Amino acid sequence: MSLRCVIVENQTMFRDMLLDLMRRSLYVDILAAAATVKEGMMACEKYHPDVLILDLSIPDEDAWGVARRLVRLNRFAKIIVLTTQSDAFRLPDDLRGFLHARISKKQSWEVLTFEINRLLRNQRRVWAGRERSSLDPRRILTIGEFGVFCLIGQGKGSKSIADDLKLSPHTVQDYRKKIAKKLGTVGNGIRDRAVEYVTLMTAASASQTVASASEPTSEAEPPPEAEPPPEAEPPPEAEPPPEAEPPPEAEPPPEAGPPPEAGPSSEAGPSSAAS
Repeated sequence: MSLRCVIVENQTMFRDMLLDLMRRSLYVDILAAAATVKEGMMACEKYHPDVLILDLSIPDEDAWGVARRLVRLNRFAKIIVLTTQSDAFRLPDDLRGFLHARISKKQSWEVLTFEINRLLRNQRRVWAGRERSSLDPRRILTIGEFGVFCLIGQGKGSKSIADDLKLSPHTVQDYRKKIAKKLGTVGNGIRDRAVEYVTLMTAASASQTVASASEPTSEAEPPPEAEPPPEAEPPPEAEPPPEAEPPPEAEPPPEAGPPPEAGPSSEAGPSSAAS
């Protein structure tokens, strides 16, 4: 991969020399060379370059406006500022994290070449880290690391994060080191990455909320008609009680047989008196 570069320089001869120097590098892709602040802003809006080489000596124009426009479009962009000896250089506070180098036009070209190569080495580490991260920190960070990462993206420092999560500042620093290693970031890269992630997630959440609110509400369907209650089944007819069986007829008593005939009584013999 190569550095995508935009040059903003109003002096034609110096701009041509810059173009010739940059084109000798196999790892720098010149996207545009602008002569005015307006042209520089248009080039940044069109290309979103990785690096901006910016001449501060453009008369009657605020050259910092080009840098501000770029960093709103690319939070990972870096700026190399070209100055003259008479320039009263003062870096705006909102651009402190994006300045890579300040180079005087009276310095040799080797200084600019050195800074371009140094920026390229740093950028390669950033590119490698982005590839390892698969663009989603939730896939590679632990729950604790991800919580610290999101708070960094909200602009909080280590002490504030420690207070919010009830951790020691030393523990938060350990988390930051692990996050930076996993994401492949260096220097302020972890902060830039966290800010970008939180911004994207906030915008996505807001878009989803707006889309949900704008959807037409569907007409409420009428409630289903209540089914009539099932008809009660008639009670089963009571079976008639079984007829009582007549009592069995009493058997007639057996007929009494004729009494037995009395046998002839024995006649008593004449009693003889004992004399």
